[in-house]
Amino acid sequence: MLDAIIVSGSDYRIIDRMSPKVPEIIFTHSNKIHILAICYGMQYIAVRFGKFSNVRMRDAGYIKNYDKALRIRYPFAIAKTIYRYKHNDIVIKVGKNMEAVMKRKDMIDILYHKKRDILGIQFHPEYYVKSGKLFFGSWLSWLSLRNS
Repeated sequence: MLDAIIVSGSDYRIIDRMSPKVPEIIFTHSNKIHILAICYGMQYIAVRFGKFSNVRMRDAGYIKNYDKALRIRYPFAIAKTIYRYKHNDIVIKVGKNMEAVMKRKDMIDILYHKKRDILGIQFHPEYYVKSGKLFFGSWLSWLSLRNS
């Protein structure tokens, strides 16, 4: 049985008609499946459970890469760690039943949909070994506590 799924980042843009779509079956069973949505995955979630205006579209070809130290406090805690950001577009609003857990200026770094147990992150923990181990280890530990 599938307990969790990661909706990954992508070089695609959420507004492109040829962009990958997440199979709807994931959302019909999402009360039983925990979802972690990374970067493009988070943008997809913001649109899927909200509207296109939840995502600010950057100019075509614009990709911003940078590192940022974040301390995550909710829905699980992680000490301050460096994460990589690489994205074209950003999430600026969330839909009904979603919560902007961490926000900087006009950009949402983390969103959480409690009812469906969907966690969205705008950064890439997989870019660095240390941040990846901390983030994914914490996420999996949090899931195991929720499932016990």
